[in-house]
Amino acid sequence: MNIVILNDTRADMHHGCTRVMRLLEEGLQRHDMTIVARSPVHHDWENDSALREAMLRADLIIVNGEGTLHHGKSGAARLLRVTEFAGDVPVALINALYQENPPEWSKWLNRLSYIATRDRRSADEIESVTGQRPVVVPDLTLSARIAERPVTAPVIFGDSVKSEISDLLAKRALLDQLPLVPSLSALKRTKSGSTLVRRVRRWWIARLTARTLARNPTMSLCQTENDYADRIARAGLHVTGRFHGACYSMAAGMPFLAISSNSWKIEALIADAGLAPWRVVDAANLDDALLRTPDALAFSAEEKAALDAFLDEAARGAEKMFAELRNLAARRH
Repeated sequence: MNIVILNDTRADMHHGCTRVMRLLEEGLQRHDMTIVARSPVHHDWENDSALREAMLRADLIIVNGEGTLHHGKSGAARLLRVTEFAGDVPVALINALYQENPPEWSKWLNRLSYIATRDRRSADEIESVTGQRPVVVPDLTLSARIAERPVTAPVIFGDSVKSEISDLLAKRALLDQLPLVPSLSALKRTKSGSTLVRRVRRWWIARLTARTLARNPTMSLCQTENDYADRIARAGLHVTGRFHGACYSMAAGMPFLAISSNSWKIEALIADAGLAPWRVVDAANLDDALLRTPDALAFSAEEKAALDAFLDEAARGAEKMFAELRNLAARRH
């Protein structure tokens, strides 16, 4: 069965997005589905004739929602508009956050053949505008565990989608001379264009990276998803502003503190997993939170049990979702 994926987020060079896409691809392959075309994040599929033709020939179009569908973003609307184009090709929205979008978007939601949100709050929001309860499957990063490693760093700091929070975390890492490990493989991504344009942009990125590393001598950029997983799994505590940073820590069974992001995604994740609400901290209270003893910051017995059950459910839910997507695609044959 032939599948087209919209919103392949790997191009943003976030290790969480890379892990999502890898686990999505592996799940589809396990269930005998073949990806024949994909639309990268931010790509204008509506003006890509080859991609549009591939979608019309496909057995299923999968929209990878991730953290895109919130606060009425134009990019989110562009993704959901595929339901108007697809004709009789089923469209599935999976791995989705859904928060505070215009009520009229229900016209697109109601055309979807399958919806899987990654948190209960998003499912509640969709149910409130459609009357139909979506499936809830935790973010795909959580559908496979990260193997336990010995702790080699008591605390590491990460980054955030918000630049001011990234700056705060970088300053704190520098102050304490602790590792700064952003969830990025590169600070900026290369773009298409002429050979000269690409060469100049590579030079600019290299210069930006060198300057940033000089200002932040404890910072390191992990080049691969596995390298990043290894660093997170070896951290006694991970302080992050990234949703997927928290997901990596959870998949590794390691404690973390998280600063709120640009949506409810971190708060919803922690609530669904049954972890202590204080693990989400306000930026202004970060110093106070870090004054807790290592034992106080570690997962409690109750948190460990809840997280273990949550990760088991994430794996089962993902497999069930892939089977349902296969059944949906098979109806075209």
